[in-house]
Amino acid sequence: MRKPLDAWADELHATFMDLMALANRPEADAAMLKAAGVELDRALFPLLSRIGLKAPISVVELADAAGKDHSTVSRQVAKLEELGLIQRVPSKDDQRVRYLAPSRKGEALLGRLRVARRKAIASWAKEWGRAERESFLERLKTMVRIGNEALSQNKRDADRRHRIFSRTAQTPSVTIPTEGGANSSLNPAKPRCKRQRRTHPGLFFISPMRA
Repeated sequence: MRKPLDAWADELHATFMDLMALANRPEADAAMLKAAGVELDRALFPLLSRIGLKAPISVVELADAAGKDHSTVSRQVAKLEELGLIQRVPSKDDQRVRYLAPSRKGEALLGRLRVARRKAIASWAKEWGRAERESFLERLKTMVRIGNEALSQNKRDADRRHRIFSRTAQTPSVTIPTEGGANSSLNPAKPRCKRQRRTHPGLFFISPMRA
């Protein structure tokens, strides 16, 4: 019998939480680094992986993706630079803007980690056929896309409401004398119809996952 959607959503949420807990376990990173023959601070491992996947990427974008504050990520990026694993590359649009990208040394290290990761994932999915693997991957990609679209739409809605509020707050008031001598302050801005907030379906229960 098919489960109700709310029960399915609760179970999906619990599964994603378990998956994130698995990805955040220190022994998982330690095993991956050991399998690849790589010595690296475990705190730097996920950041280097994200840079390798998303390069060129800014520090702000990296902090958002990792779910960490800008100052913490900046310090960790500096350590990766000291180790010679990443470099700063100029933007194609503005030479003054610098992005993060793996260095040659970093690419070589990521290549070793990639081989170890492929072996680990292959062992997890060894009982799945090709069609099952492809179907699972496509569904995950679809969920990520829908979640990102929902978050982007909510941000656009919030920015639009902020602009409307700012314009309304900055509109000067007009003082009109009345017959009794009292003054009446009127705001010349046209009254705005209150719209019901649109909620875009999304996966807001998913926190940023480690690479």
